[in-house]
Amino acid sequence: MAATAGLHLHTTLLEGGLDLEARGTPRGFTDWHVREGALATYQLACLMTDYLIERCQGSGCSNYTQIGTSGGALTFSSTGLTANTLYRHRVRARDAAGNNGSYSNVANATTPTAPDTTPPSAPGTLTATATSQTQINLSWGAATDNVAVTGYVIESCQGAGCSNFALVTTTSGTGTTFNNTGLAVGTPYSYRVRARDAAGNQGANSNVANATTQAPDTTVPSAPGTLTATAAGATQINLSWGAATDNVAVTGYLIERCQGAGCSNFAQIAAPTGTGTTYSSTGLTGNTPYSYRVRATDAAGNQGGYSPVASATTQNTPATAIRVNVGGPAYTDSGTNVWSADTGFNTGNALVWPSNTSIAGTSDPALYRAERWDADTAPEMTYSFNVPNGNYTVRLHFAENYQPLFQVGKRVFDVNIQGALVFNNIDVFAEVGARTALIKTATATVTNGTLSITLVHQVEDPFINAIEILSQ
Repeated sequence: MAATAGLHLHTTLLEGGLDLEARGTPRGFTDWHVREGALATYQLACLMTDYLIERCQGSGCSNYTQIGTSGGALTFSSTGLTANTLYRHRVRARDAAGNNGSYSNVANATTPTAPDTTPPSAPGTLTATATSQTQINLSWGAATDNVAVTGYVIESCQGAGCSNFALVTTTSGTGTTFNNTGLAVGTPYSYRVRARDAAGNQGANSNVANATTQAPDTTVPSAPGTLTATAAGATQINLSWGAATDNVAVTGYLIERCQGAGCSNFAQIAAPTGTGTTYSSTGLTGNTPYSYRVRATDAAGNQGGYSPVASATTQNTPATAIRVNVGGPAYTDSGTNVWSADTGFNTGNALVWPSNTSIAGTSDPALYRAERWDADTAPEMTYSFNVPNGNYTVRLHFAENYQPLFQVGKRVFDVNIQGALVFNNIDVFAEVGARTALIKTATATVTNGTLSITLVHQVEDPFINAIEILSQ
């Protein structure tokens, strides 16, 4: 009897092969059903003497090759397959007379991906380096894997010769460094590392690397070498000293100073960092003795002994004479003193009265014909001059030349020097009358390198004709 065609196949993946079950009627195959095991099982409800099984590889393949017969059995194992590969199977029956039936339908199935059971290699040489009292940095050579390394397992134990390793962390990615922080001070640690892959395989451990966190630094630096002090003008003394040493490293120096011959009330004036061994002490007073001492520091805050004391006296302050023809051009007076053109102001309005304006009480009327006056808008008019620190005589020149104000109380203003009120309620007309020179003299001490003069409104607009600043 010839086999009946029309076999319908259903396939399911099993590790190592295809598991197939055929169900049918006496007239042919109607279904494939998956059975457990690496088998291709054909169950037929009709009695045939044999079944021919053919197979091809790949999606849409048609180059079928007979791979076996079932010997009349309704099962067959399609083995020797490649993982993660699609296969197509078809079957036809054969009777005792050798007649072959038509092919069944084609059943497709893809073998499963083979599980990854290969562990990564051991990492390369592991090193451990203590970088502080509480941190050890690790570094190792990259491991390899048949698929890919996905991270590393890092373990440590505490104590010399320890072996009770415990998990520190599990990293992700291919990085080969790790910084272990929060450790005990002055304590030995041992580490080992192994690689892992996506399948959960873990490789062999690396070598064991040991390191001991740094112990507290309680050793003070040595005292610096000989300290020298050299005056470099009226306001500066330059220092130089021999380098100090430390068991770890010198990180800076503390510089102290006191003023006066034989002084001992030292106060810190600077704390330069680094290993430099020079310093310039500035902003000093001319012709004044100063003494210095220096000591070193380290990163732990330890301070070493002092250097020998070195002393120097600043040079005499050169005579300072600043003369400004306020509101006017440069001018040489009857005493051959040179007055600069108007300078140093922050605001105000320049005004020059006619050259035939008569000014009483002076042999230099030109100084009093030029002025600068300040309108009643902020800021107040201020003159500022850079001068060496020290004591100065300040002379301010005025002459009331504006006729509408020729009356007592018509123009009143204050003068501040170095921010302090020096002249209160100046009324030039009340003091000397109209078109008459008035000189107001004050003293000032400069400690910041700048001498400032501010005219402050009271009644009407303040003004000034000339300024003199003379060192004492």
